[in-house]
Amino acid sequence: FPVTIEETIASFVIGLMGIFMFRKVYRAQENTNCSVQSGRTAAWIALLSAAHRFLNEAFRGDPRGFFFGTQISTSSGISLLIVCFCAYCLLRLRFSRAQTQEG
Repeated sequence: FPVTIEETIASFVIGLMGIFMFRKVYRAQENTNCSVQSGRTAAWIALLSAAHRFLNEAFRGDPRGFFFGTQISTSSGISLLIVCFCAYCLLRLRFSRAQTQEG
């Protein structure tokens, strides 16, 4: 399955989302947690890009090696690790924000 066009469109959309999210963060100058929101934006961009890459690898017809003895490709395995790390970072940011609002 040729995924080049779909991958280009999806990457363009993810990039536009990132630009709009970053603009929203930097437009609000009175915000004191600008770096936290920038980190959240970067984590979302990385998560979406890695998830997209993981799904794209399922549609490719060329095997590109195996990830630690599993049936997924190396690119899919790395993408899965990035998704897990970004999800962890986003959850940690959310919980730390909830704790600072309480206290």
